[in-house]
This record gives sequence, C-alpha cells and structure tokens, in this order.
Amino acid sequence: MRKIVRIICSILLIAASLFGFFSAAVGIRDVLNIRDYMNSDGLEAEEGLTLSRDGIAELREYEQEYIDGVAEYEAGLIEYAEGEKALAEGAQQLADGEAELAAGYEEYAAGEQELAEGQALIDSYTEEYNEGKATLEKIDPIIPYLEKYIAFRDGMVADIAGFETAQAWFTAVVRPVAINLGLEIPADVTDFPQWVNDYIADGKAQLKEYEEGLAALEEGRQELADGAVQLQQGEAELAAGYAEYNDGKAQLAEGAEQLAEGDAQLAEYEAGERELADAMYMILDAFTEMAREKSGEVLVPGLLEMLGGEFDPYQHDENGSIVMYRGNRHVDLDECERLCNVSDEYLKLTTSETEKELYSRAAEDLLLMIGSIFGLLAGIWGIAGCFRDRKTNGSKSGLGASVCAVIGIIIGTIFKFTDNSCPILLQNGNYEYRGDTQVVALVLLAITSIVFFVAARMTNDRKGVKETDGQI
Repeated sequence: MRKIVRIICSILLIAASLFGFFSAAVGIRDVLNIRDYMNSDGLEAEEGLTLSRDGIAELREYEQEYIDGVAEYEAGLIEYAEGEKALAEGAQQLADGEAELAAGYEEYAAGEQELAEGQALIDSYTEEYNEGKATLEKIDPIIPYLEKYIAFRDGMVADIAGFETAQAWFTAVVRPVAINLGLEIPADVTDFPQWVNDYIADGKAQLKEYEEGLAALEEGRQELADGAVQLQQGEAELAAGYAEYNDGKAQLAEGAEQLAEGDAQLAEYEAGERELADAMYMILDAFTEMAREKSGEVLVPGLLEMLGGEFDPYQHDENGSIVMYRGNRHVDLDECERLCNVSDEYLKLTTSETEKELYSRAAEDLLLMIGSIFGLLAGIWGIAGCFRDRKTNGSKSGLGASVCAVIGIIIGTIFKFTDNSCPILLQNGNYEYRGDTQVVALVLLAITSIVFFVAARMTNDRKGVKETDGQI
C-alpha cells in the first residue's frame, strides 16, 4: 500500500513538474519577447526623441532668420506686385507711344502730301504770279496819263487840245496807249482812276495771296522738318522706353526667381515645423499610461497627464491665437522641448517598471524551472525506490521542488504575478497578456511536491537504515 501511494504521488509530481518545466520555458520565452520589443521600442523612442531634439535645435538656430525671411519675402511680394503693375503701365505707355508715333507718321505723310499739293498749286500759279507782277509793272507808264486824266477831269487843266472831256481823251488816247503796253482796259470803263485803283488792288491782292501761299508753304516745310525731328525723337524715346521696359522685365524675372528661392527656403523651414509638430503628437499618442491588466492600477501616467493635461506644440500670441506665418502655424520650440524632457522622464519610469516586472517574472520562471527539475528527479527516485532500493525515496528533491515553488509563489504574490502590465508581442502584431499558466504551474508544483515529500517521509522503510541514509 505504501508503494502504491508513493508511486501515485511520484506520478503526480512528475506530471506537475513536466507541466511546470514547459510553462517555465514558455514564461522565459515571454520574458525575452517582452524584453526584445521593449528594448526595440525604447531604442526607437529614444531615437525619435533624439531626432526631435535635433529638429528643435535646428529650427531654433534658424527661427529668427525664418521670421526675418518671412518679413522680407512678404515685402518682396509687395515690391514684385508693384513691379508688375509698373511693367504693365510701361507696356501700356509703349503701346500708346507706338500708336502716337504711328499717328505722327500718318500726320507727317499727310503733311508731305499737303505740302506737295501746295507746292504743285504754287508752281501752277507761279507763271500767273509773274505775269500779274509784270502786268502791275505795266501800270507805271500810264501813271502820268492817269494824273493828267484826273487833272483834266477835276478842272486843274483847262483843256486838252481836240478833246472836250477827260473820258474822250482817255478813250481816244490813253486806252490805245495801254493796249500798246499790253494792258487791256475794257471799253466800257468810264472811271479810269477807279479802274486803275481796282486793278492795282486786285493785282496786289493776288500777289499777296500767292506770296502768303509761298510763306505758308515754307512754314509747312519747316513744320514738316520739325515733325521729322519729333518723329526721330519719338523713335529714340520709344527705343529707350523698350530698353527700360526690357530691363524692368529682366529685373522682375530676377525678382521672381529670388522670390521662388526664398519661398523654397521658407517652405523647407515650415516643413520642418510640420514634421516636428507631427512628431510631438505621435509621441503623445505613443506614450500612454502604463497600467496593470486586471486591476487597472496605473504604474506610470500617460505623457499628456505628466504634462498637466494639455499640450499644444504651436506658439500663441497675447490674445491666445496661434501665431501664423504665410498661413502656417508657428511651432513653440520651448513647449516641444518641454515635451521631450517629460518624455525622457516617462521612458525612465516605464523602463523601471518594466524591468521590475521582467525581473520578477524571470525569477518566478527560473524558480519554476528549477523546482520542476527537482520535482522530476524526486518523482523518478520515488518510483525507482519502490522497486530497486528501498532506501531511495526522493524526499530531498521533493523538498527542493517545494521550496522553489513556494519562493516563486511568494515573489509572484509580492509583485502581483497574476496582474501583469507587460503583454507579449504576437507575430500578427497584436499584444496578449500572459502569466496565469506559470501561476497555475507554481501552485500545482508546490502542492504536488509538498504532498510527495510528506508521502515519501511517511512511507519510508527505516529497518536497518538510518533515516538520512539513501535519501535523494
């Protein structure tokens, strides 16, 4: 009967030890799993914080230069817009100048045509002018006759032999003389002096008109010459205007290139600001509270709670509005640096809590594994002692298994091994809490090893052998 009890207890201990051994192996693998991904995440987090700090330092170095650059860029935009406006006005002035010059050429051509027509008209009247001038000169020889006619008519001369009246003398003597001189006096002229006066006045008027035409023609030539000079000046001014316009256009193109370069440089800084702000939010989202799975006990508060419950990576003015440059929110580098500093503290706290849990779990698993090995030896010796050597009962190995299991349970109780805060990382990327299997294995090992120890001691055959001899 004693052998049967010992065999049963040995078999139960062996089963519990095998379960405990494999549970311990799984537990150690889980500890290594947690350690690996926590180290990896920790290194990644530290690298992220280092990059963030580098970004903060770089942005801080160029922050004032960026602010000054924004002011300069906006002033450049205004200047560029004014340049575009001035260039458009210049283009319009050039167009007006071309139109005015074209109109001037048309007017010049019309003046040339008018001058040619006037010259042709003058040329056509030149012969008549000369004839009229010559005819007026023919009046001079008959002036004495005119004076004599007036004196006879007015009674200043008593008579002219053979003539009773001045008109008769005129008709008979003066008119033929005038005809001989080439001066055609109509036969019906009754007032010779008046006719002469009218003739002279009309001739002088015609001569005057011709001479005025000549003067006007000369004046037109002068005006045309002045117009030609003005056209040349207009062409020179237009050419100078085009040169100035092209120069302004080149300067505007250069200004556009400089603005593009400035915009690219400012955009690079703004991209850095956006990356930094995104990194700050990613850190906030990643650094959540560390709590136990079952009880919910918070071991490390979340980063946002450590920051005071609120965080905004953007700079605000005295009115509480976000500072904007070129439509981009300006990052508060001091606030971002504060988040990085608090993140360091968060990482230290989580690392400390993780290490405590991993060390306790590793200790539990190692004690479970060692206890399981003692349990396997005890069970094997317990069975073997029933058939080969009655002095061998494995009680000491069973005691070792009991001590390891009890110590593991004590450590686990102190560090709450049934309520872990670190899950393992599965291959599919999900997380899962484990640890209950090792707890069950420790309890089973403790119970079976204690029962085995008691049974081994109670069923030990002491005849002829001291109590301590042959016990393993």
